[in-house]
Amino acid sequence: MKLIEKQKNKFNLQKDYEEFKGAIFTDTFQALEDLEKYQIAMCFFKENEDQKKRLRKEEIRVFVGNPPYNAGQKSENDNNQNLSYSKLDDKIRETYFKDSTAQKNKLDSYVRAIKWASEKIKQNKQGGVISFVSNASFLDGRAYDGLRKHLSQDFTGLYIFNLRGNIRKFNKKEGQNIFGDHCMLPIAISFLVKNPNKTKCEIKYYDIGESLSKKEKLFKLKNFKNILKLKQYKEIKPNKYNDWLNQRDEAFTGFIPLGSRNKNQEKVFHLHSLGVATNRDEWAYNFNSKELEKNMKNTIDFYNLELKRYKKSDCPQNMNDFLNNDSSKISWSVDLKKDLIKLKESEFKKDFIRISLYRPFTKKYLYFQKSWNSRQSQTKKIYPKNETKNLSICTSGRSSNEFSCLMTDMTPSLDLVGKTQCFPRYVFESESSLFEEKKDNISEKIVRKFQNYYKDNSINTDKIFFYIYGLLHSKQYVEKYKNNLRKDLAQIPMYKDFNEFYKIGKKLSDLHVNYEKAPKYKGLIIKGQKFFKESNFYKVDKMKHPKVNEKEDKTQIIYNEFIKVSNIPLRAYEYQINGKSAIKWIMSRYQVKTSKKSGIKSDPNNPKNPKYIVKSLRI
Repeated sequence: MKLIEKQKNKFNLQKDYEEFKGAIFTDTFQALEDLEKYQIAMCFFKENEDQKKRLRKEEIRVFVGNPPYNAGQKSENDNNQNLSYSKLDDKIRETYFKDSTAQKNKLDSYVRAIKWASEKIKQNKQGGVISFVSNASFLDGRAYDGLRKHLSQDFTGLYIFNLRGNIRKFNKKEGQNIFGDHCMLPIAISFLVKNPNKTKCEIKYYDIGESLSKKEKLFKLKNFKNILKLKQYKEIKPNKYNDWLNQRDEAFTGFIPLGSRNKNQEKVFHLHSLGVATNRDEWAYNFNSKELEKNMKNTIDFYNLELKRYKKSDCPQNMNDFLNNDSSKISWSVDLKKDLIKLKESEFKKDFIRISLYRPFTKKYLYFQKSWNSRQSQTKKIYPKNETKNLSICTSGRSSNEFSCLMTDMTPSLDLVGKTQCFPRYVFESESSLFEEKKDNISEKIVRKFQNYYKDNSINTDKIFFYIYGLLHSKQYVEKYKNNLRKDLAQIPMYKDFNEFYKIGKKLSDLHVNYEKAPKYKGLIIKGQKFFKESNFYKVDKMKHPKVNEKEDKTQIIYNEFIKVSNIPLRAYEYQINGKSAIKWIMSRYQVKTSKKSGIKSDPNNPKNPKYIVKSLRI
């Protein structure tokens, strides 16, 4: 009682607490769907359901919230499918998705929240305000260009605070996340204002700043007194692509597209493909072919047991609840569930094992079989067999954090360089033929165009292929068109020094494909006490840099308890692919790990070739 009196005195409250009768226990998005679907709830919670009915009719002017940021369940094993909201989702498809250039859009919960609140404000002639703390991906992601377009049409004032904190970017400029390390996503605070007396939309943007701690970010926010009078705003004027940040260079569109799904569009390569996505990397990839065989046999046997159980149970309709979702036995996917519904048995075949470039400078064995890979795309036309000889330029896909490019001579993973797009030198028309029938993947029309432009008939498909690879590694080109390259596939200009780019591209291709045979750096100092077994002497658990004054000393690598490498030049870290140097890729990927979910152990050490990891580092 004393506490209540204190609070009443503190806030000058004269009356006892009165219940607020506007509170509703509900799924907000569901509240706008057809109420007839929820007759049972209406019977048991009549007062609550009456409030929902009033909510549907109410003219709400202010929305404040922190909507959830998820786009869906992380794994089919979770058996936690998101609810669908037919009316709301249809409105999103008719607006945000319809006006988007992205091939795939996401029904994120925070996008639903924005649409739901926007629709309610539209009903109000007096306008209104939405204030949300949300995922900041919509500010620059290609998948949200339609959303950005409609926000600038539906509102007259947009005040956006970008708090950064995208931990997944591995970029120090993002700084800490204001919600702590458990939140991996960038955060934005948005004030969306609809003033019925205005027609044009003003977009005011504030960037919290680079490399700030959580404390520094919150301190800045605390000192903002009036968002309307903030002097540090940058005014955004969207371009024709509905870019707000990192706007594209118009000159880029005049170059030749590297690839296109449009058959009538001029392009360098006839065919291009995404890398392989398995949806079960722990099972379908391994450093050791025998371990891969064992893991795949185990999970295929378990699938077939589930199939038998499914048949005996008269094929129940609610398969998600029926199936065993034990992550130590299987990783379900939508496609695998479809196979089960079709009563399709699975059989392990050793011929499906092939070598793959899993990450930059990281080779793994892959079980390349349609039922156990969620997406193979056009890979069978590029690498129909494990031994197929072909080169591919792999670039990062649309909406990547930064542009990356790497050559490979083997099957690439989808995440090799960030939603990998693969542009092969040759295409193989018949995968089942005894003789591989390869065709040039660069059109004759493009060859003639290059020959005419440079007045040089010696230019052929090989030279154009390596010219492109050299060009895509040009710092000048990548820096000038970095915003385009983040949002579109690369487009190829014809620069003056064709032969220089060709020669550089040829050398880089050889270095990147044959990196295991590259010359060793002679200045390294390697110290180690020979152990009685060579396999143990070179065995890696996890490589690391020693710390000097609490900072990593990149001139040294503690390879294992016996070997220490020093005098590594810092220049070795300058060339980066997908945010990491070659050394960092090998250090981070060639380590022993055990999956918490599946229990599968990933061990890069090969007793038959114990020096392999050492040689990959060129030490």
